[in-house]
Amino acid sequence: MRWKVGSGNRILFWEDKWMGDRSLKEAYPRLYANTHNKNKTISECGKWDNDRWEWIFSWRRHWFEWEKSQIETFLEEIDSKTLVRGRSDMWIWNNGEDMIYTVKSAYNLLQDSCPSDKTQFFEGFWRIKVIPSAKFFVWRTILNGVPTMINLRHKGVFLNNVSCVMCGEQDDAINHLLITCKVATNIWNIYNKWIGNLGVSHNQIQAHFEHFHLLELDLKGNMLWKGVWIVIVWTLWNHKNNIVFRNGVPDPEEMFSLAQVKIWAWLKNKMKNVNFSFSDWCICPILCLRSIA
Repeated sequence: MRWKVGSGNRILFWEDKWMGDRSLKEAYPRLYANTHNKNKTISECGKWDNDRWEWIFSWRRHWFEWEKSQIETFLEEIDSKTLVRGRSDMWIWNNGEDMIYTVKSAYNLLQDSCPSDKTQFFEGFWRIKVIPSAKFFVWRTILNGVPTMINLRHKGVFLNNVSCVMCGEQDDAINHLLITCKVATNIWNIYNKWIGNLGVSHNQIQAHFEHFHLLELDLKGNMLWKGVWIVIVWTLWNHKNNIVFRNGVPDPEEMFSLAQVKIWAWLKNKMKNVNFSFSDWCICPILCLRSIA
């Protein structure tokens, strides 16, 4: 996103980036230190003389002779920008062909910034049929873009404690929260009992997801089965938020049961020929998926 200058009524002259990739504060720190016009909008740094815009600046001291060339460069740069009387400043999207924001253009921008292995991974990921909000959450999770305590601290949010709210034993990093935390481990153990599996779990989120498949199912069946993984981690994340914001209590059994309900209800409403009951789903999920895959 970038500013498109209109009358200059919304854009801060020194602080906002309206002349390129840097603010004028960053480009001309000596000038900024000497101005009385800090925190002023563009429109407050000049006036209209008929149809011509004139800049007006108030300086704290006179300029030294050796500083005047910088002043000239500064004035030439800002004079190159044309203000439009009566039109409000606006944000425009500078990554689309027509400067209009679309979900597709934002997605393409994010995909271009992904490593090649992530790009290949997501080509298969988006074909999985599952609750859209759950899939979107996992997409952000794989890119480490969800607001864990650790990520919030890295972004400058002051936090007294970044420990996992479910176990309190390690920092609230995404791999710990969704895989290695003892609460998460209990959930994956319940899952293993559900399908009679004794496999070894990976402790990295992407590897854990990629190895989540069953020999008993074909390709189509396993694409549906990966949806089970997506809903489990999504439910775990929502339960973690319930602990933080509503003083909830970690309950692996409740979390897993809720995930089972969500997956079954979504399949029942979105997939054709789903004739199995919730009881069937809980007793033999593999046979249930075989019947629709």
